[in-house]
Amino acid sequence: MDLDAAIAASLRAECLLSLSEQKSLFDLARSVPPGGTIVELGSWMGGSTIMLAAGAMDRPDTKVYAVDLFGLTEENSLEYSSRVSGHGPDYFERFQRNLRQAGVHSRVEPIRGRTVAAAQQWQGPPIDLLFIDASHYYDDVVRDFVEWSVLCAEGATCAFHDYGQKGTPGIKRFVDRAIRHGLLKDVRFVDSIAYGTITTTDRRVINSRLRRRFAELFTIESDRESWYTFAKNHGWLSLVNHDRRGACLYALQAIRWQPARKEGWLLMACSVLNRTRKAEPQAR
Repeated sequence: MDLDAAIAASLRAECLLSLSEQKSLFDLARSVPPGGTIVELGSWMGGSTIMLAAGAMDRPDTKVYAVDLFGLTEENSLEYSSRVSGHGPDYFERFQRNLRQAGVHSRVEPIRGRTVAAAQQWQGPPIDLLFIDASHYYDDVVRDFVEWSVLCAEGATCAFHDYGQKGTPGIKRFVDRAIRHGLLKDVRFVDSIAYGTITTTDRRVINSRLRRRFAELFTIESDRESWYTFAKNHGWLSLVNHDRRGACLYALQAIRWQPARKEGWLLMACSVLNRTRKAEPQAR
C-alpha cells in the first residue's frame, strides 16, 4: 500500500494524527527489518494502526500487535464517549472494520486488555518498534515503558504520541527524563511524535535511571500552563465520577500552577459543596 492510500484509509478511521505524524509512523514501520514486530499501545479506532500496518506491508512477515481496551471505562468515558455515540461503549468491531476496509487486517493482531497486563503476558518475539499512545498520566507512561522496553530487541525504536501537547504534560515529562538519563538516544520530533532508539532493555538499569531524584521535583515548574490544564481537566473528570476527594486534590494542583485563574477555584468550590447528603433520620 502506498502512503497516500494509507493516509486516506487512516483518516476514514478517525485518525488522531497530523499528516506529518501519519507519514512518520508509516516510515518507522517501513524501517523495521523483515519478519520484525511492531507493538502499538493505544489504538483507538485504528487510524495509527493502519499507518503502521501499511508501512509494514512491504516487509515480509512483519506484524503489528495493537493493544487497547477497545471500549469505554470510567477513566476515559468523559473524554471519548461523544466520539462513539450511537455505536455503544464497545468500539472493537469498528476497529476491525476499519482495518478490513483499509486492507491491512491480515497484518494486525489485536490484544484486548490493559497495556501492563498485556506486557506481562507477552509470548511474542522481541519488539523492533514500540509506539506508546495509551494513558498519558506520567506514572502510566513510566509503567508502559518499563514493562514493554524490556521486551524489545537490541536497537529497537520507541515512539511517543502527544509530546508537548497542552494538557498532556506526562508524556513530555517522561520523554525529557528518558533522554536526560540516557534511556533514549538519537531522539527526533515530528509535530507531537517523539521517537528514538532504546539504549537498554535491562529492567534494573531502567528502574535505576527512572528513580525520582530530589532535584527533578522542580523541573515541572517550567510548564505551569500544561500542568494547570491537566489538573483542571482531570479534576472535573473526578467530580463527574463522584470522586470528591480526587477532585479536591486536582483543584489544589490547578490553583498551585495558576493561582490567578478562576476555574481552579471554581473546581475547588464545587468539590467542597458536592458532598453526599446523609440520609435524614426517619420520624418516629
